[in-house]
Amino acid sequence: MKFIKKYLSHLTKESGFISIETIFAMSFVIIVFFLCLGFFTFVQPYTKLDREVHVLSQLAQRQGGLTLDDVQLFKERVSEYSFVNLSDGIIHVDAHTMPGDRDVIGVTGLEEAGDEYVRRDEKELIQLVVTIPSHNEILKPVATFFGVSGVSDKYTFKEVFMSDRY
Repeated sequence: MKFIKKYLSHLTKESGFISIETIFAMSFVIIVFFLCLGFFTFVQPYTKLDREVHVLSQLAQRQGGLTLDDVQLFKERVSEYSFVNLSDGIIHVDAHTMPGDRDVIGVTGLEEAGDEYVRRDEKELIQLVVTIPSHNEILKPVATFFGVSGVSDKYTFKEVFMSDRY
């Protein structure tokens, strides 16, 4: 108890007011707190989801599109994360060729016979867009307090690649 009183006595001046050094130190602590809060509520989930989408895009690149099973497995895997909010929306996966605008979800897999996929020699780009609803109960009030608008209720990822399948 004496230690706390001694420590608190160093924070105030002789006249009873708080010193400017204390104000700067407390401001620094608050900024660090908000940076950590932002990291754990947005950056860390975004990084995990970005890795999942990148793995999905590599699979689509190898087989010239995505099978329906690939999309379903991806949705099941992502929905297990605690920061994905499935009560407000669904996970949306969209893959189209550019400039042909051909849908490349539902192609034949590598082990299946068929020619329903994007071939490498077609030289069309495939754009994969994944939209995942998020939990922002912690981040939204902080952003509103600081006057930041446009905090999204979903994560959106875009990958553009070419097919490697002959």
